[in-house]
Amino acid sequence: MNLILTINFSIFVNILFVYSGPIIPELGGVERVTSVLTDFFILRGITVYYLSLEKCNETSRQFYLPNPLDIYSEENKLFFFQLLDKNKIDIIINQSGLSPKVSRFCYLCKARGIKLISVVHSSLLAVIKNYSISYFEKYNKYHLSFLLPLTNLWIVKKCILFLYKIKYKNHYKELHQYSDKVVLLSKGYFPELSFFLPRMDFNKVIAIPNPVSFNSNHCTRSKEQEILYVGRIDFYQKKIDILLQIWKNIFNKYPDWKLTIVGGGKDLDTAIKMSEKMGLKRITFEDFQIPIEYYKRASILCMTSAFEGFPMVLPEAMNYKVIPIIFNSYSSAQDIIENEIDGFLIPPFDINKYQKKLQTLIENKDVRNKMSQRAYLKSIHFSIENIGNTWMDFINKIAK
Repeated sequence: MNLILTINFSIFVNILFVYSGPIIPELGGVERVTSVLTDFFILRGITVYYLSLEKCNETSRQFYLPNPLDIYSEENKLFFFQLLDKNKIDIIINQSGLSPKVSRFCYLCKARGIKLISVVHSSLLAVIKNYSISYFEKYNKYHLSFLLPLTNLWIVKKCILFLYKIKYKNHYKELHQYSDKVVLLSKGYFPELSFFLPRMDFNKVIAIPNPVSFNSNHCTRSKEQEILYVGRIDFYQKKIDILLQIWKNIFNKYPDWKLTIVGGGKDLDTAIKMSEKMGLKRITFEDFQIPIEYYKRASILCMTSAFEGFPMVLPEAMNYKVIPIIFNSYSSAQDIIENEIDGFLIPPFDINKYQKKLQTLIENKDVRNKMSQRAYLKSIHFSIENIGNTWMDFINKIAK
């Protein structure tokens, strides 16, 4: 019966994922979701290839532009067209929908009559709406952080949004025009796209969340007294500095608990030095790792991001009954977490309230047990079966 179902729902098309970096699942969310969708597609008769700018190990599936320094070079265009023709590509999925440079290169496929799906893997406006918190480290570096409170004034924020709209309006106009479909990660991002495109054709836009990339298989392992962070280490978007400050405030009160940081990035060394300077104890930095073993044992997941698209780490962790605490600073947060039911949504960026909710979980095992089960049940909504079938139906319509 399963074989018959697989055959009935199979569609035989060739897809090319285009992304700025190589598709290495351990490096980040976009890479991981691409890999997970690839596995799902292949089982259903779809042939998948990758094209990237940044060179790494080339495989039968992964290709790289020969001239990464000049993306629009004739050399790259010739390589691109030969790749499309040789592999009989039917659909391109542009995973760099936020990037004007990569997106414009993808538009070349229209000369071959190839369908183009562009995915926007982040909030379009949260970085500006949360300007003062996102840009704190950059301003602080030049001793200008005292200016940031001004950016929260209504008139100043309106000016910043206006300038941001001028900067990116043409990009989103072209993305909407040349893509057969634009994929956002939440319906909550529709108003953000329409901010740039007041006359947007909503029929060309669809919301598909990211799938869970790991399946816990009903993991029953006992949870440890461990708080977990999984993600890229940076101060601009992920705001790891906020989490370090929160841990500083509470680690002496809970000597049986520890904080584990899983992930790498440009600010990893700075974060390690910061934790040492702050005198933090029972904190470990694990660099880039496959996080499954950490999900299995951790009780609480902490994210302190200023903005996200649809962070895969949340449903992944919830699938392993890890309870998430995040700032409600981007639209998809409410798609994933029902506040105080299967996790905590903290008003941006109320550090005191974040800390209190974290302490509530640490101090109350009964609350943890109840919420962890609810978290697991919520994660099922984002299983690869559910999200993958949405993609399959979508691709089938595009292919026709």
